[in-house]
Parts: sequence; structure tokens; C-alpha cells
Amino acid sequence: MVQETRLISTWFNSVAWDDDAVREPGVAICRYVVRLGRGWLRVGWVPLAIISGHALARRLDRGRDRARAALVADLALLADAGANGDRIAVGDGWWVGGSVFVQGKVGIVRCRAVRTFQT
Repeated sequence: MVQETRLISTWFNSVAWDDDAVREPGVAICRYVVRLGRGWLRVGWVPLAIISGHALARRLDRGRDRARAALVADLALLADAGANGDRIAVGDGWWVGGSVFVQGKVGIVRCRAVRTFQT
């Protein structure tokens, strides 16, 4: 198995919204996984966290360090944060947002949905 964590652009769509037309732009932290077995190859994306455009804007507005490296470091902490709780401490604040069900290309999955940033 080969896997790599990537930051990708996305459109967030919560199953709870019950409307496929309602989508919010943002970024997602996903793990790209390649599995090779006896005669088969499987590839796929495993979403770890979805970060809304609003949360990114708040991080850039409220965070003391606005450098790209600092933002990427704060985002990277979400990759291993898991789905429990609704606040993840980073740098000089918290990513805020709990676990939700989202619609993906492979069906409905559960991942963290970061809705805002607080200091």
C-alpha cells in the first residue's frame, strides 16, 4: 500500500443540508491510497478534514502568523486530529468544527468539517 496526504480544493456538501445544489468552496485534507493485491489495483481518496473558505479567511484574518508555511502547518494538524471533539488547537488559536457526514464520489463518508477559526 502506498499513501500520501494532500491538500486539495473541494466543494463541501453536508448530507444534513439535504440539497445537492448547496455547496461551499474550501479545501480538504485527503489521504490518497493505492493498494495492490493479487491481480487488482485500488486507488481512492480518504477525506480527513474539510475546511470551509470561511474558516481559511478567519485563520488569515485572526492568526498572528499569516505566512504560507504557518497556514500549511496549522492545516497539517488536522490530518491526524480524528473525528472526536469540535476544537483542534493550532498555533495561536483553534480550528472549530465537528464530525459530519459528507457526500463524496465513493458515497457518504464521515469526516471533520472545520467551519471557523477562533483565537
